[in-house]
Amino acid sequence: MNQKYEALFTPFKIGEVEIPNRIVQCSMGGTTLFGWLEPSHFDLEGANFLLQRAKDGVGLVLPGMQVIRDTMGRKWLDSNRQMYR
Repeated sequence: MNQKYEALFTPFKIGEVEIPNRIVQCSMGGTTLFGWLEPSHFDLEGANFLLQRAKDGVGLVLPGMQVIRDTMGRKWLDSNRQMYR
C-alpha cells in the first residue's frame, strides 16, 4: 500500500464510539424531502448495498439522505458562495 494512504486505515473516535478506519460511505439519496414518498426510495436492495459496504470494511456508513437544496426554492448549497468560504 502507498504510504500516503495509511492514515485512512487508522481508527478515530466520535464521542465515545471508535470508528475502525476513516473510510466513510456518505449518504446517497434524493435532494428533496418528497423523495421519501416514492415507493422505490429505499428498499431491500438499498439496505443490502449498505450492509455489504459495512461487511467490506467501510468504517462509517451514513444511511439516508442529506438535503442539499432548500425546499423553499432557494439556491443549491454547493452554489451558495457564502456557505463555502
